[in-house]
Formats: sequence, C-alpha cells, structure tokens
Amino acid sequence: MRPYFLLGVLLLVMVFGMVKHADTIRYQFAMQLPNAHHCSHEVSPELQSLLQQLHQLGLPGGQVSILPANGPAQHCAFGWHFQGLWPKQVRLEHAFRYASLSKVLTALTTFSLLEQDNISLTSPLLDLLASPGPFLDERLSLITIQDLLSHRAGFDRALSGDPMMQAEPWCPTEMSTLQSTMLDFSPGDRMAYSNLGYCLLGQGIANQAQQPLKTLIQETLQLAQFPSIQPVEVGRLHSREVGYFYNPPDNKAALLQLNPEAMLASGGWMGTATDLSQLIQQHLPLWYTTELSISNDEYLKNCDVTEWRQCHGLVFYQQRVSDKSIHYWRDGSLPGVTALTMLTAEGDVLVLLANYRPYHWLPFNDQLGLFVSEFLRQGNG
Repeated sequence: MRPYFLLGVLLLVMVFGMVKHADTIRYQFAMQLPNAHHCSHEVSPELQSLLQQLHQLGLPGGQVSILPANGPAQHCAFGWHFQGLWPKQVRLEHAFRYASLSKVLTALTTFSLLEQDNISLTSPLLDLLASPGPFLDERLSLITIQDLLSHRAGFDRALSGDPMMQAEPWCPTEMSTLQSTMLDFSPGDRMAYSNLGYCLLGQGIANQAQQPLKTLIQETLQLAQFPSIQPVEVGRLHSREVGYFYNPPDNKAALLQLNPEAMLASGGWMGTATDLSQLIQQHLPLWYTTELSISNDEYLKNCDVTEWRQCHGLVFYQQRVSDKSIHYWRDGSLPGVTALTMLTAEGDVLVLLANYRPYHWLPFNDQLGLFVSEFLRQGNG
C-alpha cells in the first residue's frame, strides 16, 4: 500500500501547489491567449499598436476610452479575464475599480462647491470639519482646501504610513483621532501623496454641504448620466465587475479587505472607462478654470514639470512634453487593478483601466504613463 500512499501524498502536494499559485497560473494562461479587442469604431493603426503594447507591457485585459478634442470618440475593451474557471473576453460593459482615479470625483465635486462660492481654496480644513480640538499639532489649523487637493497638507505616508489602506481606517469614522495626529511637515512646504488628505477633504466638503459624501458626489456630478459609476461594494465583487489577476503576495483577499466606504473620497468608486472619460470631458471647463487660478502658485512655478510624477496641481500631475504642450495625468493602483487617466492641453481625454498590477507597481505605472503620454504626444488623441 505504501506506493499508493506516496502517490496520494504527491497528488495532494501538486493540488496544493496549483491552488497556492492559481493566480499566477491564470495570469500566465491569459497572457498566452490570442490578442482580442472590441471597439466602438474601426481601430486605427495607432490604436492597434497601443493595444498591442499594453499586452506586451503585461496587461491581460482592460478598457481604453479616448475622447479627442476634435474627432470621433474611441472606446475599446481588450484582452481577457476569468469568469469562474473559464477565460472570457473583457467587454465594454464590464466595471473596473477606479482606485485613485476616484479622487477625480472628489476634486470635481470640490470645484463645483468652489464655483458656487460655498468654500474657497483657502478655506481651513478644521473650519469645514467644525473640529473642536484641542490639537496636539497646532499646524493642523493651517491646512487648506488647496493643500489637500494638491497633496501638500503635511501627511507623508512614506514616514507615517497610510491609514486608508488598513481594514479599519480611522478616517472618516473616528475623526477625534485628528486631535492627536502629528503632521510630517508643515502644510504647503512640499508635496507628498496622501490618501488620508483626500479622506479629510471628502469629510470637509460633506460637512460643509450637510450631506453624506456619496450623495454629495452623486448629485453634484449628476452621476445618473453615467450609470456604471457606483461606489464599490463592501467585501465583494460587483456582478458587473471584471475578474482581476493578482501578482503574489497580492490576492483577492487583499483587495476585498480594504474598506471602500471609508475610501470613498480617495479610492472607493468603480465603473467603465467610457463613463469616466465622458464625465471628465464634461467637467473640463470647470477643472481648467480652477487649475488656472493657481497658475502663479510659487510651488508650481518652481516645480520642474519636465520630471515625471513631480508636479501635482489640484487634481492631476503635470508633465511638459514639448515647448508648447503639457499633459495632465493621474494614476491609481490596488491589488489586481491598474488605472490611468491623461488629458492634453488641447482637451483630449484618455482613460485606461486594467485588471492586473505587479506587486511592485510604481515603476510599472511610471512606464505605462510615459508610454501613453508619448502616444498622445504623437497626436493620437
């Protein structure tokens, strides 16, 4: 009986190994499938090349929506995802998590309140929150709406961590924690990307409007026009949501343990690339007017906009691609999720959503962003 016992043990080990590495196996299988795409119009050679390059960069599936300032819109779904045990082609109606592209919704809602003169860029955060204090760090009183939008409020996740990526963030449900919070630098001194800053911004504008943040965003941006855009559901994938591929140690549990209700202002929305690109295009005049209002800001005047991921305005990073042209962009990343949006100074809008990210995602996102920027620079918007 011993040989049969050993064979049984070997089979169990093999099965365990396959289960343990199932995400990697599914990803590798999807990357070997034939390239596939579905687009709203005939694919130009340039767009065909873009879709091929996205696959070569390691994205198994996703959506690209391109809205040129002049010319027809182009919406494409490309590649594969898994539905149960079987690979299926990604479709235009599949929803993706927007990750940090959700901050665009928060910023645009804030801009609308600014336009209505309900708040100003210099409004102090503590006034909007009506926080009683006392505060361990008196510099909290210096934080303004502009500081929060531009990631210059004093929070640096590289130094003090990112509470928003915990299963139970203290913001927005335990705002008294702010009383004992120490800033990592004085507001306005420098830029440090902060999900916490956007959570506080969301709570500030919600308190000012006396509405739940979800309702405020939905009504202000008239999201009924864009039916795919919804808050992420807690602890589960939506029935319309694409299947994601995870690069270990990322896994599905790591994605689902995040608290999308707490992340509503910073990363808690989902939808299609088509709807998000159309929403952004609809609000371009409002964004551009507000962005111009800080064009003489000392930080931006002294920031080297030729350097990637260095200069952040009120909602987008800025990247000078020629003497006369600047691209405005921002990205997002969660376990299994890559997201990017980019605007040109001429008014072209591109949104890319994908169902995979490498675990060490930042260099990958930088490479992806520079590639898309070159695509738009060549006039393919």
